[in-house]
Amino acid sequence: MVFQPFEKMPWGYTGIFELENGGGLFGTPYFLTELFNLTGPGTAREFKSRAAKAIWDLKGIYATSRHIPGVRFAGVTHPGLIGTAPSPELLATWNKREQELIDAHPNAVPAVALPPEPKGAYVGQELEDSVREKIYKEGARTIPGREHGGNCDIKNLSRGSRCYFPVFVKGANLSVGDLHFSQGDVSEIYFKLLVYLDVDA
Repeated sequence: MVFQPFEKMPWGYTGIFELENGGGLFGTPYFLTELFNLTGPGTAREFKSRAAKAIWDLKGIYATSRHIPGVRFAGVTHPGLIGTAPSPELLATWNKREQELIDAHPNAVPAVALPPEPKGAYVGQELEDSVREKIYKEGARTIPGREHGGNCDIKNLSRGSRCYFPVFVKGANLSVGDLHFSQGDVSEIYFKLLVYLDVDA
């Protein structure tokens, strides 16, 4: 696969988060707090956050930022998410396994797992309402990696690499998302330049 920035949207962004509450990671992000002048519990101001973001302009393989002058670097484009579709049986296994974790650690912060959640769910296809509702109730969240691949954030999974995924349904239904122009050695080394990328399979 080849990943490259959309010609009409040659830009991306990075986030700088606070250690406490992720600068609003579990509430309202800092830039929204500032944009809408929000105050109160759950907002970045509650934690006196200095979280910020930088916009990066992309030209070829290089990125520069008006917010961080004098810096120019070559990116290694790759997907943060890539995997095949689970079978109904495998999806049921995930939901059971992760609900058991949630039940065993109900007050964990951050949560040890996230159950299916209709709010903000995006299916991306024209489907009958009954099918859409089923997906909302049973669909797996994309934060953890699982048996099918999923959220891997491997910067070396880029042009010229080869990766094998198990197939659980006819046709595999390979999907990609959370596309990065660049990233540190792992996602937790939090330099990820998130962009709109065009995928040529």
